[in-house]
Amino acid sequence: MFAIADKFKRLRTTKKTYNQQGQIYFTCINYARQPEAVRKKIDRLCESVGGEFAPALKEFLTTSRSYISVCDRHYISTTRLDRLRTKFYDEW
Repeated sequence: MFAIADKFKRLRTTKKTYNQQGQIYFTCINYARQPEAVRKKIDRLCESVGGEFAPALKEFLTTSRSYISVCDRHYISTTRLDRLRTKFYDEW
């Protein structure tokens, strides 16, 4: 079993600072505990950024499922999922 903090790593592909990225990451991973307005923001961003891959992006951002399992489950390349995550962070 891993600690949730073990999964968070700074993305070099976004202009957000380490602290901003951490705030976004931990807000998303605690999706179920967020107020409705925050959940709607996450849903809206996933839809606008992810398009047809919005479910994969949301699953990756809001669950502890692995990168590879999300990609396999939603038939999306790791490169595309990575780009969508970066765009999500940039638009936050």
